[in-house]
Amino acid sequence: MLGSAVTFILLSASVYFRKSDITLSRTRHPDTKDLTKNRSEKPPLKEFVVYKVKRCKNSSISMKKNLLERKVAETTRNRNPEWRKEKSLLHLLQLGHGTHYIDKNAKCQLKQNTKYTGKPFWEELTDTPEGCCNKCLKRHECFMFNHRGYVCNMFHRLDKGGLKTEGGVVSGAVTGGFEVPFDCRTKGKHCSCPKSTWALNLAFDKFPTRASACSKLPSTMLFAGDSLIRDMWTTLGIWLLVLDGIDAVEAAAFNHRAACMANAWKYLDYLGMTDLMKQKKVLVDENGYRTISVCGGKTKLLFQSANQFGDLSGLSKSMNSRTSKIDIFIIGGGIHNMVRHGDNEKPLVSWLSRISSLKDKNTIDQIIVVGTHYRIIELAPKPYRRYAKGPQGNKKILRWNEIMKQNSGEYTFVNPYNITSSLTESYEDTEDGMHMGFWINLQKVFLVFKSLLVDH
Repeated sequence: MLGSAVTFILLSASVYFRKSDITLSRTRHPDTKDLTKNRSEKPPLKEFVVYKVKRCKNSSISMKKNLLERKVAETTRNRNPEWRKEKSLLHLLQLGHGTHYIDKNAKCQLKQNTKYTGKPFWEELTDTPEGCCNKCLKRHECFMFNHRGYVCNMFHRLDKGGLKTEGGVVSGAVTGGFEVPFDCRTKGKHCSCPKSTWALNLAFDKFPTRASACSKLPSTMLFAGDSLIRDMWTTLGIWLLVLDGIDAVEAAAFNHRAACMANAWKYLDYLGMTDLMKQKKVLVDENGYRTISVCGGKTKLLFQSANQFGDLSGLSKSMNSRTSKIDIFIIGGGIHNMVRHGDNEKPLVSWLSRISSLKDKNTIDQIIVVGTHYRIIELAPKPYRRYAKGPQGNKKILRWNEIMKQNSGEYTFVNPYNITSSLTESYEDTEDGMHMGFWINLQKVFLVFKSLLVDH
């Protein structure tokens, strides 16, 4: 049995199991040292107490009950959410899954052809089981994961799932600067927002505020394009909805990944924000557009998918059929067409010319064409890496951005390339090196604000 194996240790890391023991530590919540206030303007979290306990061969657990109850009660009194980790940690030992928590320096304990079943967080993209394990390490309350091909599924720490045999699947179990702008902060931490990504370095003396944006934005803004434009539309929507009492980052709480990637709908779905927005009728589908109402209903943000150059004809018809005008039309469409048209630049020039003519055919006050940001090629999953290195690579992105700038006249060109051009494969708040998180997309929105003369 365990006997005197209960000891206290000081570590800089958080909670983890190794192959033969459980190591829990007394530590301060990470990343709070340099923050004067967190998302809710509350002081940093207090220290919490955890333990080191040797495991028996049968994975049973034994410790002095009064000591455990006293320490768990202490963390509860401190209102530190990390006490849930301790409770769930002991629970998992008792379940005897036969797998282990690991820290970032340990090797993943993987099971070939074994699949964990339960309610997942979401899926992410990574090429290897080890990469999937490392992602799980960084996600709040991630307990187990499955990896197949380049898809990584992760599961709740407290989810009571099971293991089953299934070929081709690898599963496993894991545990777990500088003064940043307020909109980069999450609960007790912050997203990855190095100063090279700050739009103020390119266009602003300081960041715009929600109130100033709402005071200057028009009644109708239409976003049209691919998933990169959709991410900007979503980001602007959830950023401004905070003024209406709908805060995705607040809802994410300590689920850091969901907060920093809240512009992606799979995370909003997970957080219950999609249902909440529909319930409050600020997210509706009407007349072929998906619409987010912000600023107390004063401004409507519309989105329509348009991946290919040919989709512009349908866009024009739908705008002509509207009874009210489009104040601002924001469009992008580079990535898919880069592959389709290869080195032929004529379709791009023709598309830009047709965009310019929309002002004459439709009631539009301003047209903005958004270029493409720098791509982190090393983070592209294997099936897409040859595109990332070639027809959708940064050389091609730079060239197409330049053509968009050269042909601007009736439209305003916004170039977001430099916002991400200093990022490397160590950058975390991205899905695949191309689709970026909330912070990067907010900076792209701020560049659009500059073109709209939305002052801070």
